[in-house]
Amino acid sequence: MKPRDYTPLLTELEQDYRDHAPTSAVLHTEAHRSLIDGGSHALRLHQPFPPRIVAAKGGWVRDEDGHAILDFWQGHLANVLGHNPQVVTTALARALGDDWGLQTGFTDRLQIETAEILCRQTGAERTRFTTSGTLATMYAIMLAQSFTQRDRVMKVGGGWHGAHPWGLKGIHHHPGRPRFQQLDSEGLPALLADAVVVTRFNDTDLLRDHFRRHGDQLACFILEPFVGAGGFIAASREYV
Repeated sequence: MKPRDYTPLLTELEQDYRDHAPTSAVLHTEAHRSLIDGGSHALRLHQPFPPRIVAAKGGWVRDEDGHAILDFWQGHLANVLGHNPQVVTTALARALGDDWGLQTGFTDRLQIETAEILCRQTGAERTRFTTSGTLATMYAIMLAQSFTQRDRVMKVGGGWHGAHPWGLKGIHHHPGRPRFQQLDSEGLPALLADAVVVTRFNDTDLLRDHFRRHGDQLACFILEPFVGAGGFIAASREYV
């Protein structure tokens, strides 16, 4: 059967979208003058252009063209209280008004209190805060390598663990190549291809096989309880 050509339909839908959000379209063009790809996070830059948001409250956001958009994403599902919840904004306003909300580079009492809550809720002995998920996973891998004196890392194909070298293999499937076995960025050392072992999500038998073959070389196995980048696919209890 001859494949259908969807180009006319996609062209029509793109034009409808541009007519629907002309201000966001113009701003996207302007953004390309000073921002790589027109923004700072590729996942949020869906084509042909993302809506530019001017306000957010609870489950809704409003774009530059005045459209109310129901937000099911909620910051990678991190906004469990929704956008700008009053319990948070009130505390932030009070902190900023008391001149201690943006003392960047200094330690304070709040760090200690937050760490105590985190350790109590998770059972961790101690914690360290970072400024991004990429740094958190990179430090965790480096800590594991230092502790085990091993270099290799195992991860799940299709999983996203940050924009550091050990995370940038096996994110995407490249057609015509071994599944999830390619480096996903230029500028990475060639040796990294062998340093990262990619296993298949929810395949317990393959996971056991990988541990049998590589276990004495692995510093760690990094995974999510669900593959967020792959469509929020949950892990089985056996696999975890």
